[in-house]
Parts: sequence; structure tokens; C-alpha cells
Amino acid sequence: MGILDFVKSGVKEIAIARPNEAKEFLVYKHPDPTIPMYGQLTVYADEVAVFFRDGVVVGGMAAGRHTLDSKNIPFLSNLVDSFTGGNVFRAEVFFVLTRLVTDVKFGGRLPPILDPYSGEMIQPRVNGSFAVRVTDPVKLVTDFIGTRQATNDQALQFIKEQLMIIIKSALGELAESQNKSLLQIAALTDDLSDEFVKRSPTRLGAYGLTIVQMGDYNINFSPEDEKTLRAAISEMAKADRGIRIAKAEAEARRAHIAVDLERDKQYSDLAGGFGTYAAGKAMLGAGEGMAKGGGEGGGGGAMGMGAQLGVGMAMMGQMAQAAQGAMTPKTAAPPAAPAAPAAMAAVVCPACKATVAPGKFCAECGGGLAPAKRFCADCGAEMPGTGKFCPGCGAKSA
Repeated sequence: MGILDFVKSGVKEIAIARPNEAKEFLVYKHPDPTIPMYGQLTVYADEVAVFFRDGVVVGGMAAGRHTLDSKNIPFLSNLVDSFTGGNVFRAEVFFVLTRLVTDVKFGGRLPPILDPYSGEMIQPRVNGSFAVRVTDPVKLVTDFIGTRQATNDQALQFIKEQLMIIIKSALGELAESQNKSLLQIAALTDDLSDEFVKRSPTRLGAYGLTIVQMGDYNINFSPEDEKTLRAAISEMAKADRGIRIAKAEAEARRAHIAVDLERDKQYSDLAGGFGTYAAGKAMLGAGEGMAKGGGEGGGGGAMGMGAQLGVGMAMMGQMAQAAQGAMTPKTAAPPAAPAAPAAMAAVVCPACKATVAPGKFCAECGGGLAPAKRFCADCGAEMPGTGKFCPGCGAKSA
């Protein structure tokens, strides 16, 4: 039997599979890039096998037991090593888990973050676990594992580093948007978990990875940072309390003003009603007076009714004004109107001796009201009104 015949018969016994000690590896790389023809490839249900050569993925195998023969698996023909007479394939085989990889531990100090409350740069610490899944095995092998020749540990370390970046950005942005201290934000573990998961594709999606869920984790601070944060929270609480008190006082003042305005309106309405009532009583009194005066007959009765009506109307106006003045806020009195000129004095008619208003003629007899002219008996000059001496010669008038 020749060597090649021995190889052909012996390779059937060679099995290529993920070993038990690597069952939890996100990615396991088969150590030997030389794969015999007719070798048995075993792919478990929770993984896929990816064949990688010269920087590209040339093919993949789903779950199952496969005999490596280019006749049955066409892409293997591109991997045949001609130097071995076509009995060997040359390629890197990666076994990539497709199920969820849980309880991946991580932790460390985050890069410094600006705390919006204190205005200080704070460096939180975080530790815990997470679960990750490969969403695209080809991307993972092509863009990370294959090109970097990375191991499983290196792949997980890369994921952890990206998660730390995600946590830093989420903490800072949430603290800023919610106007809370990093100490307060760090306590919102459920909200933060959702935020970390939501942001993971932006950092890991290009490599065919995503963080599916966060396990138990803790964000904490050094004693110095925690003291700074608590002092800032206390100061902000005092400031907020002062603002709330000021707002409450302002609201109370506005409410008091509203009550005063409503009360003034009610008083004003009441004053109008009282004035109407007073006017009615005055008119009623006037009516009674007219009824009594009408029984006397003649013009005197009519004049009496008119007088009583006038008195009633005057009383009505005065009472309404008094009521309105009593019920409304007092205002500064307007300046007094200039006094009307005094009425001209009455005169006595020289003809009928009646006292009448000044004029050219008497309202009683029609005689002239102008006094008769007087003249000086000595010089003939006209004498003024009631003067006793002549303005021309000084002689005493008769």
C-alpha cells in the first residue's frame, strides 16, 4: 500500500470538532489549518463552522456531521492544496456559537464623566455581567477574528471594552438630560440596563455582535467622588426648596389678589342693587305725595306733585350715589370746579316799587328800570347815580 493510499484510508478516521473544554467559547478556532480530504466535521446545534482563507470567508457549514469532500461540498474545491495531490484542504476553521453566551463578567473604572450637579469630573466604577450573542458569524470572522487572528479571550475583551464605552456615554447623557447627579442616575439600574442594550448595536453591530441583556451589575464611586456628589445633591435640594417656597408664596399672593378682586366685584354688584332699591323707595314716596296732593285740586296740587317728584328723584340719586360710594373703594376726589359767578343783585322798579331782576324794563309793570338823570343846579353837569356832590363844580346836590 502506497503512502497516498494510506492517507486516503486514514483520513476517514480524523474528526474535526469543538472540544469539550471550549464548549462555552464564543469562538473556537481549529488549531490545524491543514484539513484532510474525507475528514469528519462535526458542527453542534448551537454553532456554525466558518471556513476562512486569505482574508475572506469562503464557506460555512450548519449543524450536523459532514464528510469533507469537494464533490459534496463545492466550495471546498477552492481550498484544495495541490501539493498534496488534492488530498488536503488548506483553510482556517472557526466554530462560532449562535446561542446566547451568558454570565460574561466585566468590570473596571470608567473614563471620567462630567457630573452636571457638581460640575466636577467623576470617575465611576462598574462591575457585573452581561449576555452576548453573535448575530452575524461571517461579519465576526471577517472583520474581527480572522483579520486580527484574535482568540476567544481577545474577542470577549473587545466586547467588554465597547460595553464600558456604552456605559460611560449613557451615564453622562442621561444625567444631563434628566438633570440628575451621576449618583442618582447610577441607582436607576433597570433603566440603565435597557439603555445599554439599546445602544450596543451602535458599537458592536459592525462586528456581528450584540449585547442581549445585562446581568447583575453595580455602579459605584470612590469615597471622595461620592462625598462630592452628595454635597452637590444637598446644595441643589436646598436651592430647589427655596424655589418651591418662592413659587408657593407667589401663588398665594395671586390667589389673594383674585379673592380681593372677586370681593370687590361682589361689593360693586351689591352697591348697584342697593342703589336700585333706594331709588325705588324714593319713587314710592314721591308717588304717595302726589296722590295726597292731587286731592286738593287746582294748580297748587300739580305744583305739589311736581315738587314731590323732584324731591323723590333727588333722593333717589343721592341714595344711589351714597350706596355706591360706600361699597366701592375710595378714590381721590376730583379738583373742585370753579365757582359760578355770583348772581346779579335784584333792583327796585322806580315806577311800581317791585323788586325785580336787573334789566331795561320792569317785569311787573313794564316801566323803565334806568334811573332818571340828574343835573347839577349850579353848573348843569350830569350827576352820577346817587352821588351827593357834583363832579364838575363840587356843589352839593339837592
